[in-house]
Amino acid sequence: MAANAPGGTGAFAHEYSQRRFGGSVRPVTRTITVQQSSTKILDNDPRRIGWSLINRSGFDVSLDYVQPPSPSTAILLAANGGTLTSVVDEDGETTAWELFGVCSASTPQIFVMEFIVA
Repeated sequence: MAANAPGGTGAFAHEYSQRRFGGSVRPVTRTITVQQSSTKILDNDPRRIGWSLINRSGFDVSLDYVQPPSPSTAILLAANGGTLTSVVDEDGETTAWELFGVCSASTPQIFVMEFIVA
């Protein structure tokens, strides 16, 4: 049986996603280069039910839902493995909102993984 088919491996997760979210959930990954000016990290997407950001660079990144993010008051995504996650069950509709980032010291790359209802 197919991996995501009812009765196959992952069948419960597939059926749960169908009932809970009205469709299958798929990951979308990419790498974003954060500029020293405001950089859009996530687009507004009402189909997104979760996301994770991982900063594998050596520079801190500041994040905010409004722009421009302020390096002194925004959410810190720490250097060298800092991680931030948002899921709809805990964070509500903010999980679907735009998110912006800035790095005042360099132009680091961060790994972005979104979970989208297909």
